[in-house]
Amino acid sequence: MTTQRRDGRTDVTELVAEELVSVLDFLSRVVQAGDSSNTNYMQDKVNQMGHAVRRLLARLSEFPLPTNINKPVGWDETKAVDGARLRELVTEWGRHYHAARLLYPSVSPERKALEAAGTALAAAGGGLGLSAPATEAVTAWLLSRAAEYAVVSRTSKEG
Repeated sequence: MTTQRRDGRTDVTELVAEELVSVLDFLSRVVQAGDSSNTNYMQDKVNQMGHAVRRLLARLSEFPLPTNINKPVGWDETKAVDGARLRELVTEWGRHYHAARLLYPSVSPERKALEAAGTALAAAGGGLGLSAPATEAVTAWLLSRAAEYAVVSRTSKEG
């Protein structure tokens, strides 16, 4: 297998994300078949999931592992998978599949804003003229509100 697709794409993170979403798609279908006691459909989807897992393994096998973890030899940055970007792509592309939504839940803009405000407040702390207990209390409140948005956004997408 090569690191280039027929359509010319060579972005390693995109290629791995595409294969991972395929695995999550079939995993979702297997679970759905089990929930409805449809063993024929389940068997078919397990077989397809096996093919998807083998494609993912083949894609990942293209990237050489360093022989020494402290001193990678021949490390090629263009073949490195960007973990944060992988999460973003799988979250976006996998949003239609139950397994992907559970493993890669999307983060609402409200949650991002509250988390950023909590982090900024904790970092600024005393520079804002707040006492340490007040800073900790407001930061905790912001982060707890952010967690509430995570729960609301996840349940609203399922309903």
